[in-house]
Amino acid sequence: MGFFTSNPGKILWVLGAVLVTLVKLPFLSLYYAFSRPNPKWTVRQALMNRLMRAFLYHSAVVQAKTPLNFKPGTEGDRFVTIPPVEKRQQKEREKEERLVRLQANKQIRQEKQLQKDQQKKEKKPQKRKREDSTTESSERHKSVVGRNGRQITLPLRFRD
Repeated sequence: MGFFTSNPGKILWVLGAVLVTLVKLPFLSLYYAFSRPNPKWTVRQALMNRLMRAFLYHSAVVQAKTPLNFKPGTEGDRFVTIPPVEKRQQKEREKEERLVRLQANKQIRQEKQLQKDQQKKEKKPQKRKREDSTTESSERHKSVVGRNGRQITLPLRFRD
């Protein structure tokens, strides 16, 4: 598609599109006289819809550009043009933003490390004494009477 976005290719594509559309127009008008995309539309509406779709497609293929007008119109004194930022200023700003991000990331890493250290201090592994299974299971489970009157044994982590 690169050929059609440059000058000689654009002209060829547009001429071809106009010629093909002009050849299709009588056939489309005959076709839309009997079957339209929407039965409520007139033949003219159906044709204009088709022509607009073709125009949008072909202008997208050739990547038509709309020129910008930098002259104040009805805005008068309110129309202001803003010059682009100089490369030097842009690089300085990017450098400052990069430093701020690095400092923030460093601070976040330090906070996470402090949290991990605190969690390690709180979680000291305790050696459990091995007891018989009856007392061990009663410590880890709780008996509850359910809605239907039956007794249910739940693990402690599901307690309310």
